[in-house]
Amino acid sequence: MAGNFFRGVSAEQDGRYVKAEEKLLLKLKKEKKFPINFDTNVDFNKVNIDVLSRWVVEKITQLLGFEDEILSNLVINTLSTKKVDPFKLQLDITGFLVDDAKEFMQELWDLAIDAQSQPTGIPTVFIQQKKEEILKNTKSVLVIEKQSNQTKWKSDNNDNKSYDDSSKIPKRKDSRDYDNDRDRKH
Repeated sequence: MAGNFFRGVSAEQDGRYVKAEEKLLLKLKKEKKFPINFDTNVDFNKVNIDVLSRWVVEKITQLLGFEDEILSNLVINTLSTKKVDPFKLQLDITGFLVDDAKEFMQELWDLAIDAQSQPTGIPTVFIQQKKEEILKNTKSVLVIEKQSNQTKWKSDNNDNKSYDDSSKIPKRKDSRDYDNDRDRKH
């Protein structure tokens, strides 16, 4: 009895369960439940996973209305593997995102396809967004500098007016003026 402590087989060893997932994937492919862009292979060694990870977290938070670390880590860890199967990943996240899973995976795969074609590994959309953000910040800085220069110019002009008003202040008399005043009195 001591040798028969564990009985049965694991789900991985039981052919009934392995084939069930494969059958489900085939069925969903036939029903076209997956995006068309999944046919394009992506080499994630060429993709900047850190940048894509931020997008994954933001998009999942947007779709669910709250931050789900488990789902975010599931997607990020899957993307970090050597070979990513987008069909299986969509199947895995469908329990969390339900109807939004297809939309999420299509956007993710489009970004990954674009990122692998870029030398930096960053999708073009993100690069454009960053350029626009920098341009906006630069314009804001220029507007602030212009306003501060105008304010400084106005204050300098006000200071110059006060110097002009200084002519109204009586001059200080020196000793010659006293001598002249004394001579006039006598």
